[in-house]
Amino acid sequence: MAGTVQKLAVKEGDKVKKGQILATLDPTDYKITVKDAQASFDRAKNDFIRAKELVKEGFISRSDYDAKEAAWKNTRAALERANRNLAYTKLKASFCRHARPALRTALRGGPGQTGNLRDS
Repeated sequence: MAGTVQKLAVKEGDKVKKGQILATLDPTDYKITVKDAQASFDRAKNDFIRAKELVKEGFISRSDYDAKEAAWKNTRAALERANRNLAYTKLKASFCRHARPALRTALRGGPGQTGNLRDS
């Protein structure tokens, strides 16, 4: 994930525990993406709920109903992806050990610099 490194929580040689946060990226853009995805999801969900009633009463075609259902499912997936990406702004240790030079490699850049978080 690309972004600005906000914080390095450990130094090389520090003992880290599984699940401990090692570094964080600035989450601002990811939070905005979640809000946008939530708004799209809410609208698609409401449109789908309305479409259920309208198709029952014959006011819209089954094809229009299917399109509303697909839009709702697509926006739900986009919201899940946006929330997952927001969670990925925190790089967590996958197991216990000492922080090693690979941490530097996993973080291309330091605090305040543009970098990438990736597992190493």
